[in-house]
Amino acid sequence: MFSSPLTVDRGLLLVYKQDSRIDTAIHMLAVKSDLAVVWINHLKKVVDRCIARKGKLIYLPAYPACFVLEMNPARFDDFNYSDEVRLEFLNQNEPIY
Repeated sequence: MFSSPLTVDRGLLLVYKQDSRIDTAIHMLAVKSDLAVVWINHLKKVVDRCIARKGKLIYLPAYPACFVLEMNPARFDDFNYSDEVRLEFLNQNEPIY
């Protein structure tokens, strides 16, 4: 919220302890631009995706997820339903999923 739009080479990954539809819901209040949003479950499979429009109250994934990836809308077609996602962290002390 209140931040500059994400560039095409940047994203935000939100991580939750377990798969959930409610916990991984997002809102777009006070967000300045649209976002591509991808929900990923604990098996690292894409379970839902959408273009979230600025100002909309809430987006709820169709299926439980534990990762929410927010990106520039230009990246929307990079992810499809049931795609398997590999998550790597830049910090070597962090786990690789």
